[in-house]
Amino acid sequence: MKKLKYLIFAFILLNLNGLNLIWINPDAKFEIKPTRLYADDLSELKISGYGTISTSFDDREFIKPARDVGQSSNQIYRKDFVTLMDSRFGLQAHYRANQDLDFVVQGVLRDQAYVTFKNSWELGYFAFRPSSWLELRGGRIGYDAFLMSDTRNLGYAYSWVRPPIEFYGWIPIFHIDGADATFRLGGEDSQWRVRLQAGEQSFMVPINNTDFDSSTRGLHAMTISRQSGNITIKAGYSKFSFKNEFSLFSNFHSGEGYRGLEQIMADTTLSSEIIEEARYLRNNLTFKDIDITYLTLGASYDDGDWIAQAEIAQSTSSAEVFSHGKMAYAALGYRIGDFTPYLMFAAIRAGNDVRQPLADWSALEESWLQSESVGIINTTRMHQETLSLGVRWDFHLQAALKFQLDNTHYNSKGYGLVFCTPEISINDNRMTLGTISMEVMF
Repeated sequence: MKKLKYLIFAFILLNLNGLNLIWINPDAKFEIKPTRLYADDLSELKISGYGTISTSFDDREFIKPARDVGQSSNQIYRKDFVTLMDSRFGLQAHYRANQDLDFVVQGVLRDQAYVTFKNSWELGYFAFRPSSWLELRGGRIGYDAFLMSDTRNLGYAYSWVRPPIEFYGWIPIFHIDGADATFRLGGEDSQWRVRLQAGEQSFMVPINNTDFDSSTRGLHAMTISRQSGNITIKAGYSKFSFKNEFSLFSNFHSGEGYRGLEQIMADTTLSSEIIEEARYLRNNLTFKDIDITYLTLGASYDDGDWIAQAEIAQSTSSAEVFSHGKMAYAALGYRIGDFTPYLMFAAIRAGNDVRQPLADWSALEESWLQSESVGIINTTRMHQETLSLGVRWDFHLQAALKFQLDNTHYNSKGYGLVFCTPEISINDNRMTLGTISMEVMF
């Protein structure tokens, strides 16, 4: 019901005063001008929006695909049509006070583990340009770590149904509360952009039927991009840590009616092998204060006929339980009139090996703690690849229809990007996912 109320509220806003609305993204490299504004005295205020209506069908009963790991885990075990995976609705207000000062507010309704007004408020910042080469922003700003950061939610802006899950699905950070500085340099042939960001973010991730508040701190990022003719290149660095601890991990650390990992570590009567393994599990079965580092490199090409795009990245974590590894994708498409057929391949490789119990805990009453801890660490591993075929049909200036067929191979104990039963995750599996999406801008 909450999601329905959001949609009704957004629909009412869009229909006030009979507005004709066009999407404008201040950060994107393209801009579509509005055909009609509020009134002459508010000519600098622009309202725009976008929407995706999508449905998907998969052929596996005990695997539920997700666009990102922050989505809801409801109704996991079913083989049926899924409508919330890619469907979303966005509304934005952009006010230019003068040539040096802008204000932007944007809300996005999409599937999340826990939908609130706060986490549906995607952007809310001011942008000040003290010179032609410098822009300063403060407030809730977009997280600029990927090649598609500016258009991650805006399905109309790219040819495929969704950003590749193997590359974009592991980290559901869409914005940060903080500030950034953007430096623009260049001449007639090329444009360089350097952006520095700092702030924090909070998002929910469903773990074991519990929504974990993944609040970050110390988030900072730097990206360098270059655009020249038909080619755009972008490199990025990002780092952050978590403020909170997951309740289940806290219980395993200190014990609730049993000896936890910390007590086993301190028991000098146990063998050194048990103590060392308990220490390893304690240090790696944690979210609080772990450091996440992310390096990216991407490039895109678009000459009006051919489109090509690729990115590679590596994420590292100071605790094995947080999913990390190497990820990459490559996409190629060709425009034939209003149709754009395309091919894409994406893969992710876990940064940690499958964990096996090392010491013999059979004599301990807490022997289950070893197997449970090892199992959780393995559950978060990400090891999969997807081959996608699709076509986009631009049947209208502000609307497009897309069809995409994905074939994904999940490697044993590498299911960190999907929801599935424990029995499924111990074996290799394949899943075919078909999606039809309608993209609109207004």
